[in-house]
Amino acid sequence: MLHPLMRVVAAVSLFDGVQTILTGVVEGAGKQFHGSYTNLLVFYGFAVPLALWLAFRRGLGVLGMWSGMLCGSVLQAAAYGAICALIRWDREAARVARLHARL
Repeated sequence: MLHPLMRVVAAVSLFDGVQTILTGVVEGAGKQFHGSYTNLLVFYGFAVPLALWLAFRRGLGVLGMWSGMLCGSVLQAAAYGAICALIRWDREAARVARLHARL
């Protein structure tokens, strides 16, 4: 039987991979400020306090820490997905074409 902690760690790995890929898309599109702000807000404003609360106030220990990080990874992946969805890719492509035309 699989330990409950392993399920949470596996889910963290999955969503962390998704958010890492989307981080690259956001940064590659020149939206580094949005990525930095999202990271600061989600992990330090939400995930870490939640992890500490689950671990120590709710008595979940290590499982609580990983559960907080899971919530942060899911939220960050969703936030980066929203940023990517809101980028006007036709305008970005035209902007990059203008930049490369100057070279």
